[in-house]
Amino acid sequence: MKRNRLTYVVIIATALIMVYFEKGRMSFSFLYAVLLMPAFSVIISWLSLYSLSIAQTADMDLVIKGEELILHLTAFNKGIFLTPVMSFSFIKSHYAIQSDAEDMTLTLPARSKRDVAHTLSCNYRGVYYIGLQSVEAVDFLGLFRLTRRLKDKTQLVVYPRVVEIASFPLSMNLLSKSYSRYDVHEEDYSAMSDVRPYQPTDSMKRIHWKLSARRNSFIVKNYENTALNSAVIYWDRLPIDGGEEYRVAAEDKIVELVVAEGFYCLKKRIPVDMYYGAGEPLSAVNIDDFEKLYACAAHALFDQNETIENSLTVFLNAQSNQMNLTVITSNLTETLYDKLTGAFYFGHHVILLYIPPEHESVNEGSLFDMLKETGMNAYRIDIHDDIHDFF
Repeated sequence: MKRNRLTYVVIIATALIMVYFEKGRMSFSFLYAVLLMPAFSVIISWLSLYSLSIAQTADMDLVIKGEELILHLTAFNKGIFLTPVMSFSFIKSHYAIQSDAEDMTLTLPARSKRDVAHTLSCNYRGVYYIGLQSVEAVDFLGLFRLTRRLKDKTQLVVYPRVVEIASFPLSMNLLSKSYSRYDVHEEDYSAMSDVRPYQPTDSMKRIHWKLSARRNSFIVKNYENTALNSAVIYWDRLPIDGGEEYRVAAEDKIVELVVAEGFYCLKKRIPVDMYYGAGEPLSAVNIDDFEKLYACAAHALFDQNETIENSLTVFLNAQSNQMNLTVITSNLTETLYDKLTGAFYFGHHVILLYIPPEHESVNEGSLFDMLKETGMNAYRIDIHDDIHDFF
């Protein structure tokens, strides 16, 4: 391009010299032609560039972590001119989404199209932009570059894996608010899980008469699949400390844990309330509601500004009954430690799933050790750990 511009400057200088020594019609026509040619070249190139129709389509509607998909790019020249030389620049490969697409240069005749396909490997759950980033054209004289950036970028949502865990340490002895909120008629009456003291809302059919006579007080039966009345998941979505690669992997691990617990509970007919930001929780009652929980986990961004402690405090103060509370976080602070131990000693069944930041401080490690010493169900899960090793 520098050589073309230098050549053009020489041509202009030549035209000016001709006009200076020969003020005739031919010399002036040559000068005007030289001056106007770049404008015509830029206008035609601009029209060619922006009359180019670009479409990007994927061969899969739903992509799950670990899968590959084919992204198809179609460029169609709707104009009546041959396009200038155009350079197609793709969004570069990312460790979360790896692409085999390479930048390419081509020209398209009038009313013609070009199809390109490339493979994407989805390594982590998340929301990403993929495909073509921009198209750059050099005008016909080679003097200017025109860049067209795609306003409507192609967004890819990679869903997390659904890890089916065999067990989860929820308490089987808590009378939760689910008795007043949910239908609990679906019970396996052939499998009694445990017993507990009678509550005014219990049916007389649930009373264990023999045991009640021995203890001289009413004792009722809990049956499998309904003994675990409900579960509350508190999901911390503050940005995670560390490099970008570690951050994406840690976010992926946190979301996998959320989905794994949610699926486990709903499969066993345990209602779930998931708190993941300001406002009302996402409530799921049975396995039919899993799709909305799954979609929420796939699209969620770790972009919250407020720490989890304030909303957790308000939530705990509003509870009158003990409950199953799972807190999933990568930000372990002294304030959160106080809230968790307070909830635990109050009688709540607290489960901590701790995914450490890339550079964990000594204080964070000490806080986790002290939480385990209380007898709380506290798990430290690194980004490379298999969830099945814990549950």
